[in-house]
Amino acid sequence: MKPLHLLVLLLITGLSAPMPGFAGPKKTPPKPNLSKQTALPKTNPSKQAATLQTNYPNEDGLKGLIERANKGAAIAQSLLGDVYAFGREGVAQDYAEAVKWYRKSADQGFAPSQCKLGDMSLIGQGVPQDFAEAVKWYRKSADQGDANAMGSLALMYTNGHGVQKDYVEASKWLNLASAFSDKDNREGNVSMLEELAAEMTPAQIAEAQKRARDWKPKW
Repeated sequence: MKPLHLLVLLLITGLSAPMPGFAGPKKTPPKPNLSKQTALPKTNPSKQAATLQTNYPNEDGLKGLIERANKGAAIAQSLLGDVYAFGREGVAQDYAEAVKWYRKSADQGFAPSQCKLGDMSLIGQGVPQDFAEAVKWYRKSADQGDANAMGSLALMYTNGHGVQKDYVEASKWLNLASAFSDKDNREGNVSMLEELAAEMTPAQIAEAQKRARDWKPKW
């Protein structure tokens, strides 16, 4: 199994953050018992938000998107942030402008935008690099059930970036990320969870699973 590194799948850049990881295990890790998870909420706000963004009206193009964003629509603000972050629709790439719109959306509690702000803070695009700030936004998003933020928060705990290193808390969030993520991302989360388990005692693994079962979203 490859060593675990702090690889964050950034929504903004598609690049990974060059952060130090920890040495991978040399033994076969015990497989976490995901079957002990209690039933998670049937409604996943992370997937709902992704669906909303995909199906969001765009018949008026960029002009209509800007109008809706200026009227305070959180989804439009998030999408406009993407326009500036990626340099779409003929707009010049502008990370600071992207952060401005992500923040407007995030301040309304829109989980995907909160996760994106965490990404921007992690790598220092549009804002100064600040691990603690990244953790703050990842937590806000993860608390609502955003699987991407859950995985990112787990990796912050794994590596001790912006927060004290804590494998139990990292394992808790990876358990949740595995439960909430889609099929394409679940395998990677489970793989990291197994690798992390090799660095933990059985008691720590049990505690992490208990915390995951006891978790409730803050919607």
